[in-house]
Amino acid sequence: MPKRKQQEELCQQVQRKRTSGQGGGDSVQEQAGVPSDLTVGAPLNLSSPVKVKTHNVWIIGDSLIRGAQQAAYLRPDEDLGLGNFVNVLWESVSGMKICDLYDTVQYLLTFNPPPEVLIIHCGGNDLGSSGMTTLKLTWMVKNMLSEWLGMMPNTKFVWCQILPRRSWRYIPDYVIANKMRARVNSCLGTYFIKHGGAYIKFPEINQDPIYFSSDDCHLSSFGYDIMVNIFSGAVYTFLFTSEQVFPKTDMIQLHPVH
Repeated sequence: MPKRKQQEELCQQVQRKRTSGQGGGDSVQEQAGVPSDLTVGAPLNLSSPVKVKTHNVWIIGDSLIRGAQQAAYLRPDEDLGLGNFVNVLWESVSGMKICDLYDTVQYLLTFNPPPEVLIIHCGGNDLGSSGMTTLKLTWMVKNMLSEWLGMMPNTKFVWCQILPRRSWRYIPDYVIANKMRARVNSCLGTYFIKHGGAYIKFPEINQDPIYFSSDDCHLSSFGYDIMVNIFSGAVYTFLFTSEQVFPKTDMIQLHPVH
């Protein structure tokens, strides 16, 4: 039988089945190569697993975010192990400072709808720089958050703790640098939570060399693995629970400071 005639007869069979609701023997769908459990004109059967990403998450920050992104991409699921329902957009700028943060967010909004969760890791490159006090730094971030809340009312904003370093560009005294870092983290973490956001901590990462690369600023592969694990837990927690801090309690530091 010519191919064209076969197609015409098949179309007629389908039409008769849709109008009469009758049919016997092998179903028309099976003859056409369509699964037999899919009725013509009926809704699709979605009982089988379908990979649908419904939650958009942005992670924005300095080169530490780039390192975390690279560590995440080495894993089977680059979306923090949450790829069945989360889509992660990583945006990093080497040497990013607080003054770069607003324009980075505006740029992403040009091409993307607002995310459900926006994680910010920034400020470490500002500590101790000329004219940048901890008061000014926190004031700048608070002003940006106030504006973003008006622009993206359905987004949960997350302050990601400024990580410790073994060497600071502008501060020779580590004790002073750590006090400034703690002050900024405490202030902004509290402020974000107060305004409906959340706060990510990294209690396991301290000044032990095991967590750092040779420059004493960026993390080692071990340090980045910890960072990615915490990001994964935090994103899941902030999306599906009412918790506003992750981890909720500080972990035991397995590697004491030398």
